[in-house]
This record gives sequence, C-alpha cells and structure tokens, in this order.
Amino acid sequence: MATILVVDDSAEDRIIAGACVREQGCSVIYAENGRAALELIEREQPTAVLSDLHMPEMDGLQLIHQLRRKYTSLPVILMTAMGSEEVAAEALRAGAVSYVPKRVIERNLPVALRAVLTAVGAAVGAAVGVTRYASSWTKASQTSFWDTSRMAHRR
Repeated sequence: MATILVVDDSAEDRIIAGACVREQGCSVIYAENGRAALELIEREQPTAVLSDLHMPEMDGLQLIHQLRRKYTSLPVILMTAMGSEEVAAEALRAGAVSYVPKRVIERNLPVALRAVLTAVGAAVGAAVGVTRYASSWTKASQTSFWDTSRMAHRR
C-alpha cells in the first residue's frame, strides 16, 4: 500500500487532503511544515508527498528543492489556496510532478494522485523487470553460453 505524506500548516486542510488520499486506498502520514516533513521522510519513506505551498519555517518550494537534492525520485504534488498559472509553473520548474489548487482539491487530487501512483508503479515494475532480465541472463550465461567446459564436451 502506498503511503502519502501530507504537509500543511493548516490542520483542517491536512484532514481534507488526507481524506482524499485515503479514498484512493493509500495510507496517510502528516507533517505541519517542511522541516517536520524532512524528518518524517527519513523515518517513514513515503511513496509520495503532497505539500502546501505557503507554510512557516520551510515553504513548499523550499521543501521541493531540498527533496530534489536528497530524494531525487520522490514525487511531490504541490497544493495551495492562492494559486495561479505562475505558481503552478514555478512549482513544476522546482520539481513538483503536479499542482492542485485547494479550491478544487477534492476533484483534482484523486486524478493527480492516481497519475503519480501509476508512474511510481511503472517505474518500480520496470526496475523489477530489468533486474529479473539481468538475473536470468546472468544465470543463463553462467550455465550455457559462456561455460567453456561444456563446450569442450560437445565436440
């Protein structure tokens, strides 16, 4: 089961976002700001992060910049009550995978979250597939193609 970290300084908004996340079949963990989120990520290793933009101590964009340095593949969806096309563009340039205005979070977050979880699942599946392929190729090469002792017996 995927675990989503919801980061927001507003308890009410955390509850609303968390409910949307749970409706998608994910478990939810919470942090009140970016600094608390970084500490929680170390311990919990969430599948994705859903972060508010405007928070004290460390805002959403600062959190994204920190995550891009240390957790390069951790997807971040940014949400804000004061959204605009400029904010969305800035979030995406910073490294967010999606942007959801809070005024339509109940409608748009499920779509964004499903896309992120599908991408994460595809990436994990691809990595597993490559590992299986490499493993089977290695075993095959060790027992047949490169086994010169068997080649000598075939003559």
